Amino acid sequence: MGSEMRVKRAILRELARRYQRGRKKEKTRVLEEFIGLTGYNRSYGSWLLGNCGRKVVLSGGDGQRVVFIG
Repeated sequence: MGSEMRVKRAILRELARRYQRGRKKEKTRVLEEFIGLTGYNRSYGSWLLGNCGRKVVLSGGDGQRVVFIG
């Protein structure tokens, strides 16, 4: 994993706590900060922040995979 990816993961872990516990206005502020720092789009950024620290089941053509986010 490159250093840029490590930095993005660290930012994700730090901001995800605030995002998951915050109300709507706080979530908006955290999301804006996150996408500004990482360059991700809003949809992907909110998905990452909401699912950080959880196991997520992804299904595709080759079956299901369990992925840990964060």
